Amino acid sequence: MLALAALGVVALAVACAANTAANPTASPAARPPAPPRAQDAAAAGARVLTLVNRARAAPRRCGSKAIPATSPLTRNGELDAVALAYAEELVRLGRFDHRGADGSLAVDRVARSGYRARIVGENLAAGPTTADEVVAGWLASPGHCENVMEARFTQMGIAYVDKPASRYGIIWVQLFAAPR
Repeated sequence: MLALAALGVVALAVACAANTAANPTASPAARPPAPPRAQDAAAAGARVLTLVNRARAAPRRCGSKAIPATSPLTRNGELDAVALAYAEELVRLGRFDHRGADGSLAVDRVARSGYRARIVGENLAAGPTTADEVVAGWLASPGHCENVMEARFTQMGIAYVDKPASRYGIIWVQLFAAPR
C-alpha cells in the first residue's frame, strides 16, 4: 500500500490516500524496483525539486480546486535536515503520522531547528521507491497537491529513509516553508 499524508499549516488540512498496487509491508523480494540508496539522496532530492518546480510552473487542479502557476521553490539544507530527522524517527518507531512521538507538528520541528518560518507545510509518503513516483502520488492527492502548489512557500526540504525490514519500507518527508 502506498500511503500518503499531507499537512499544510496553511489550510490545516490532512489528506490521506492509499494505493493498494504497492505494499510496503511486503517482503523485500516482493517490493518494486530498488529505492534510492543513501548515496543517491542528493540526486533524489534534486529530482523531487525539479518535478515540484515543473508542477508549480503550470496551473493545476488539486481535487476540485483550480490553482494558478506559481514561482519555483529553492532547496534548503536546514529543511532537508529536519525532514531527514523526522523520516528517521518515523521509521525507527514504525509510525506514519504528522504528529511526532513527542506531540510535535512540522511547524514545531522546523522551529526547533532554528529556521524562522512564516509558514510551514509537510507532505509524507510511505512506499514510493523513486522521486518520480512520490511526486506523482503527491500531485494526485488534493491535500498534497495544494501543499506543492502553495504560492506562499518559497523553500523546500526533502528526505527519505529506506529500511526494507521496517513497517513501511521507505518513508519520504517533504517540508515546505517561507522564512521570516
